[in-house]
Amino acid sequence: AKANFAVSYKRMLLTLSPRLCSALGIDNDPEVICEINAGAPGTYDAEVERLFKVFRVEFAPRVTSFALALSEEERFSVLAALNREVEVATREAAEKLAALSPPDGRVDDHKILLTFLEDTGKTASAITVAGEERDDSKIEQLFTQSGTVFEAAGAAISCEYSETLLHGIFRDCVS
Repeated sequence: AKANFAVSYKRMLLTLSPRLCSALGIDNDPEVICEINAGAPGTYDAEVERLFKVFRVEFAPRVTSFALALSEEERFSVLAALNREVEVATREAAEKLAALSPPDGRVDDHKILLTFLEDTGKTASAITVAGEERDDSKIEQLFTQSGTVFEAAGAAISCEYSETLLHGIFRDCVS
C-alpha cells in the first residue's frame, strides 16, 4: 500500500507546473524530476526525458519498497501486490520508447535503453511467475539478474544520454 501511495502522489506531482511540482515534491527525491530540460516539447530528447520520468515514478517505489530480507510469506505478499504493476510500467515505457524515432546521434543509446526496458520487463514477468509458484530461490536469482541488466545498461549507455535525458539513473556512468 505504501508503494502504491508513493506512486500515486508522484504521478500527481508530474501533472503540475514545474514550480508547483518542486514546491510540493519530496526534497531530494530522485524519482520526481519536475523540469523537462532536454529539449523543446515534442522533440525526441524531451519525449525520452518525459517517458523516463514517468517510468521512474511507476517503477522505483515498487521495486525498492521491500528487500530480500523479508520472510518468504511477506515477500510473496509484496510480489503479488506490486509486481504486476512493475510489468505494466516497464511494458508501457518500452512500447512508447519503441515508437520514437531517435536522431542519428541517439540511435545506439536508444537501442540500449530499449533493450534495458525489454529485459527488465522479461525479468519482472519471470519474478511474477516465480512468486506465484512460491519459488524463493528463483526469485533471488531473478533479482540478481535484474541488477545485472541495470548494470549492463549503465555500462553501455553514453554518459551524455544518461545524464541529459535520464537524469543519471545509471549512477555508475563515468565520463
